[in-house]
Amino acid sequence: MRRLIPAGLLALVLAPGAPASTNGIAAVTFRATDYAFTGPDTIAAGVTAVRLVNAGREAHQLNFYRLAPEVDPAVVMRTLIVNKVRPQDVVKLGGIEGAAPGGTDSIVVALTPGRYVMVCGIHSDDGRAHAEKGMLRVLVVRPYRSATAAPPSLPRADATIRLTEYDFTFSTPLQAGPQRLRVQNAGAQSHHLMLAKLHPGVTKAAVDRWNGKGPAPFDDLGGVAAMDPGQANIWDVSLTPGDYLLSCMIGDAKDGRPHFEHGMERVIRVVPRT
Repeated sequence: MRRLIPAGLLALVLAPGAPASTNGIAAVTFRATDYAFTGPDTIAAGVTAVRLVNAGREAHQLNFYRLAPEVDPAVVMRTLIVNKVRPQDVVKLGGIEGAAPGGTDSIVVALTPGRYVMVCGIHSDDGRAHAEKGMLRVLVVRPYRSATAAPPSLPRADATIRLTEYDFTFSTPLQAGPQRLRVQNAGAQSHHLMLAKLHPGVTKAAVDRWNGKGPAPFDDLGGVAAMDPGQANIWDVSLTPGDYLLSCMIGDAKDGRPHFEHGMERVIRVVPRT
């Protein structure tokens, strides 16, 4: 199976004026183009609803890498471009797995003060990652207003999806309709969540046989981008009844094989609300 949308990181533009607030949560919008991002250089620390607007002709992704205080962002970006590996002392916080051209998606993430690198690692048809074409930039998250401010905590969710080696587990079955999902990496390796709705009659085996040519046998819904162990994001999504495929395409730390080849790929059925 080809990945639904390749892995990478951020791009977008802050709407004019100060960041909005939704239910007490700060909100910021970024804009992705081919192959650059525009947006704020600095935002406030705290729980933040991050919205991705894709104004490009290719799919784009939003992910946050948090840097250790002593790490040089220029070195991190150069390493990502030249060596195509993540340097040490960099934590993957997750983000938006992918937005189609003209589409939008959003996540809620807890951002602590410090420096971050935003990247898009999705690959173009020429095989080059968008990061290689310049889709990296630094984001500074300002300190809390109060020196005694508690670390931010994510809002409550309707259901939790736990990512482990190599499975997805649910606090409660998903039902049709709008819902707020907490996606949490409870494993020992980096994971992400990719979600697709299968077309009627399509099986997981049929998706695995699809070679990326011709119409896809599913509708890609995006998901939550790569996150390290212990990290969590909130993802708002609306589901209709049917069969859905969840998968993780990240390469395994031991053998390099994508996690779906280790079994981290499953079909669930979403039923109407009772």
